[in-house]
Amino acid sequence: MENQDKRQASAGADEHLTEVWGDTVKLSQLGIAALLGIILTMAFYLVGNNIFSQTENIEASLAKGYALLTGILGYFLSATISAKFFKPKRIIEEHAESADIAEILAFGGTTVEEEAQALATLDPTRWRTWSFTPCWP
Repeated sequence: MENQDKRQASAGADEHLTEVWGDTVKLSQLGIAALLGIILTMAFYLVGNNIFSQTENIEASLAKGYALLTGILGYFLSATISAKFFKPKRIIEEHAESADIAEILAFGGTTVEEEAQALATLDPTRWRTWSFTPCWP
């Protein structure tokens, strides 16, 4: 809740931001991006359907499949355009947690010295030559 308040305060009073699937978006830009996606996807599909259905050596069901693929290309184009024009509104805050290695090792039942000794006696060639052997014939 605190992060959402920070985002709204930093974005300005005239922008209406909301959280959608864990990401912060401006509602007007989300609407424009959705409308652009619908228009380009359908336009590409209809043009592809028209082109492929008029091609004589392509079956009707295959022509519809190709039209769907061209519709998907329109969707990717709209996603690229939206990503280019509507930059993310998220605020990234990095918090580095410094974990105490000794505390972690103590929780595992060992000490830093014992762990260092165990790592020093490890055979490095054993791990380089390890390979996966499937259990099926």
